[in-house]
Amino acid sequence: SLSTSTTFNIIADQYDGISSYTTLIDKESVPYTNNIWKTSNDYYWSGIANKTVNFYAYYPSTISNVSHTAGSVPTLLYTAPDNVSDQIDIMTSTNNNVSGNTNSSTPLTFNHIFSAVQFNIGSSGMPNGTITGIALNNILCKGTYNFNGTWTLDATTKKSFSQTVSSSTAGSTVITTGATTF
Repeated sequence: SLSTSTTFNIIADQYDGISSYTTLIDKESVPYTNNIWKTSNDYYWSGIANKTVNFYAYYPSTISNVSHTAGSVPTLLYTAPDNVSDQIDIMTSTNNNVSGNTNSSTPLTFNHIFSAVQFNIGSSGMPNGTITGIALNNILCKGTYNFNGTWTLDATTKKSFSQTVSSSTAGSTVITTGATTF
């Protein structure tokens, strides 16, 4: 779940019921205010069932590389930063074909679009010592995310990601967590 101290952005396209879309909300910030997630402006649907609305939301709201054209699913161009602490968790939500005569708030279910990799040591199987570094090598790190849930990866752009750690191998130990999660 999202912390109520954060915001997300939303895009909403309204279908005219015949053949075309217009963008009703374009990358507007949605803060949590008065116990509800709400845009600063009020928006009203057409009141006609077949004039549907498609919603696309993303978190965090600081993402600037989301592209969108009315009637198309938004995309996000992303390249993983070299520094592990700069690799953010991005979540998206899509709710399509919401009836134009809906007279209630619109539910959004956010999903993580990346994998998160953490390293831990179990209670047995490791010789005594200290782990001083973790690396992931030759990782595909650039692609375009389509808000319908698919990725198109750039198969030619690979990177290695590493970080310095200092973890004893004695007993169960968490090596990477929080800001050190790949």
